[in-house]
Amino acid sequence: MKRYYRGAVGFRKALQFLIDPRTQPVVIYRLSHFFYKKKIWFLGGFFQFLNLFVYGCWISMKTEIGPGLLIRHGFGTGIACKKIGKNFTVFPHALIGTGSGEPGEMEEQDVPVIGNNVTVYIGSRVIGKIHVGDNAVIAASSLVLKDVPEGATVGGVPAKILKSGQSSQ
Repeated sequence: MKRYYRGAVGFRKALQFLIDPRTQPVVIYRLSHFFYKKKIWFLGGFFQFLNLFVYGCWISMKTEIGPGLLIRHGFGTGIACKKIGKNFTVFPHALIGTGSGEPGEMEEQDVPVIGNNVTVYIGSRVIGKIHVGDNAVIAASSLVLKDVPEGATVGGVPAKILKSGQSSQ
């Protein structure tokens, strides 16, 4: 909740958090993932579909996402990874996953692993069995097909390193 609102957290901010359209897809994803981990796949799938139907945001219930997930307007966003670290920020129309394989077989597919404090900007694609390092930034409308080193900023089609090195976080 600290990533959405500054200052002390009280009842008003907690209520705001629950009804904010930026946070509702995150709450629904957390519910779908919770039910998936408890092996209640029907409910996990229901919440996954609800997210898609209401917010246009598809996040696989199998994806392990750390705390601090921030979705900036989830419409058109699709996420199917093995693991995403903490403080992940994603903008609209970003697609993260794979273009091959049958739906529902994520364990066998070539899907990305994303580190901590990564930002994926609008319209970007992160595809294949790649690793995106901590503190990386993926510029708008980029197509990432290769590993992204820690602290790098990548952009373009296909994505190339625009800035390398550790970020100042």
